[in-house]
Amino acid sequence: MKKTIINDRKILFNRWYRKPLIELENEKMIPNKDGGFVVLAVSCLLYEGYVTKFLNKTSHRTKYRIPDTSMRGRLSIDFNTDKNTAKIFWNVIRNGLLHCGTPKQKEPNGTELPVWQIYDEDIPFKLSDDSKKVYVNIWKIRDRVFELYDNNPDLIGYDDAYPWGHIWYQE
Repeated sequence: MKKTIINDRKILFNRWYRKPLIELENEKMIPNKDGGFVVLAVSCLLYEGYVTKFLNKTSHRTKYRIPDTSMRGRLSIDFNTDKNTAKIFWNVIRNGLLHCGTPKQKEPNGTELPVWQIYDEDIPFKLSDDSKKVYVNIWKIRDRVFELYDNNPDLIGYDDAYPWGHIWYQE
């Protein structure tokens, strides 16, 4: 038997991220689209990786820690929103999910943050008119992250500090 390696980054991205994140929307697999919470968390981490690679590539530097202001600035551009909405989304959704497994609702000093709510409009996320709620469309966020990688496939595995793995199989 011959061992073969799959190291095409697009194939790996589709197998490891796109297909599973799409399947989590399938109500036959997971009732009530409850997989959406995992989709949102993974979409946030994929987006953060995208922005880190994008900023490092376009600025010709190799920083692995991108300042939050740069991250939120790029988020406002990539998701066509204002910087305040991007800041609140990043703090409530991304920081909450990726640091504690649930959206953040209070600052350490006790200041309350906007509550979050899942909604189904075409906009990936937005603030309510009174800025007391952040509305999140999980599937639109996921799809936008996929679109960013589709439009910039060279950023998949761009960073040598975080290389992509490979799949070995026997023929």
